[in-house]
Amino acid sequence: MTKRPLVLVVLVFAIIFTSCTQGGKTGLLVPKDAAFAMHINLKSLSGKLSWEEIKQSEWFNDLRLETQDSLAHKMLENPSSSGIDMDGDWVIHMARYNGSGYSAFQGKIKDVTAYEQTLNTVNENRSQVKTDGDLKYLAAGSDGIVAWNNDRFIILNNVALDALERGWGSEKRTRPMSADTLLKLTRELFALKGDKLLDSDKRFSSLIAEEGDLHMWFNTSAFAGNSLGMIMSMMKVGVLLEGNLSAATLNFDNGKITIKGTQYYGDEMKSLLKKHPPKNISADIINRLPAQNVMAAGAFNFPPKGLRELAKNHRYRGHDQRVPW
Repeated sequence: MTKRPLVLVVLVFAIIFTSCTQGGKTGLLVPKDAAFAMHINLKSLSGKLSWEEIKQSEWFNDLRLETQDSLAHKMLENPSSSGIDMDGDWVIHMARYNGSGYSAFQGKIKDVTAYEQTLNTVNENRSQVKTDGDLKYLAAGSDGIVAWNNDRFIILNNVALDALERGWGSEKRTRPMSADTLLKLTRELFALKGDKLLDSDKRFSSLIAEEGDLHMWFNTSAFAGNSLGMIMSMMKVGVLLEGNLSAATLNFDNGKITIKGTQYYGDEMKSLLKKHPPKNISADIINRLPAQNVMAAGAFNFPPKGLRELAKNHRYRGHDQRVPW
């Protein structure tokens, strides 16, 4: 009798430890090197808007345009009967893998039988469902894959993330991943845990913990890659972007969108801003804006001396020559 409470305590801690090590702090399977991630809080959104209203929103239409395969399109159109957990979370992320780029769309499964029936219905290419351990998968278009287990699905697509690297006038493009590579990547995403997850970064886990309908994460240096084109390489832009992150939480309330954003800077940018701090925008400047028919407005203040420091005393890539100023 005296040992039973101790056993229960041990079991509780074991469960907590297991969930933390396998699923991370947020339960989202996003790799730490993701260039972009968007978390959609379905439960929060459904309490404010019907799915039909959500489908009419601009951000949803943008998502639909970015989604390349018909399988994901049809799931976005009518997810309620697809076996997907509509009180769960959807996550879209983009990242690099072995020199190529990809996008991933993932969510929770509520009824795996209904989900598989949905896949069978929308499987236009009549691709054969295959099994790999506890995963099932099938081809989603010519260069995509959809994989799932009893708990979660992930849809992967090849995406060219090399636009910033090619520079102007270059036709060089990264190769899309093969079906075998996509499957290998899928297995790795399902197996992510610990410090391999983006939520091992406390800034991301804090972002997801904020009350909101959408959470967005943008890793500037991960998107930019190793090179930024001829003009940017003439300046210290690559070094300045290193470590820069943007995080934002969006809320939709009574016809209004509220955005709360945080910008994180790397050491080089922090040093530049400390040396050349921007000044506050005065009310005189803001009051010059027209009062009507303004879709968006912004103001930026940065000392000219700081801009000059961006260009002086930095070298062309591959050359031992300083950029004139």
